[in-house]
Amino acid sequence: MLRYNASKYDFSPVSQCIAQYYPIREALSEGMLKNHPGYAAIGTLLSRHIHNHEEYQQTWESFCQQTSARLGCAYRGTTYGQAPSYSADFIIAQHPLNGLTITRQIQLAVSLLGPFYSVVGAVQCESAYPPTRHQFSTHCVIASPAAEYAVLFQGLMQAVEAAFPSYRLLPYWILNQSIEGLRVYYDDQYDSNRVSDALLNDRLPRHLSMAMGDVYFGSEAWIRPDWDGTENVWVALPPGATPADYPDLSCLS
Repeated sequence: MLRYNASKYDFSPVSQCIAQYYPIREALSEGMLKNHPGYAAIGTLLSRHIHNHEEYQQTWESFCQQTSARLGCAYRGTTYGQAPSYSADFIIAQHPLNGLTITRQIQLAVSLLGPFYSVVGAVQCESAYPPTRHQFSTHCVIASPAAEYAVLFQGLMQAVEAAFPSYRLLPYWILNQSIEGLRVYYDDQYDSNRVSDALLNDRLPRHLSMAMGDVYFGSEAWIRPDWDGTENVWVALPPGATPADYPDLSCLS
């Protein structure tokens, strides 16, 4: 399901969680989809943790308030009750520019389906044209703690792992992987088929082909305990050559 070096990493909990809750490559009618047991289980989790106002306030709103106060930044909630996660944006800076508002922020999401969370930096542009409707677009994503994003990025990681002790960061290169045939709970279109769509929400931009920073950041938390420390190595040889022509490369085989 996921593409990674299985001799070094173990992302099987991610794959298993997605398979537990979602139909993949199943030819189901709309009625059958709504009655899928995984969808029903997600609906129960949403009702318990998000639609239950008291539970939501005690768990997530309290976390956001305490974390923003401790880190010295504003936040805005982005949990909208359909995607299976808590989420919020923590603001680094905002700048008005010709009727637009440019915001540098960290987007945080914590899954309800399994012990996973994401932290992604973003540069977002907000337009108030027409005045009755605000429109948002993301122009850049940052996959690791770098430059002005570093302190808040790391602070949010520490806050999540203190409040949700068993949770691990999903690296950007895993978040952004698509799964053929996946249909998520809150969007019956096949374009919402990434790991982030399934376990968190659909806020990770699709139109950006690259992220700034280290897309593998956080992968060390997923290294197998039995990994022997060796890496797969690719070597490019001249046309017509074979490894036997280069005895010094025998150590790589």
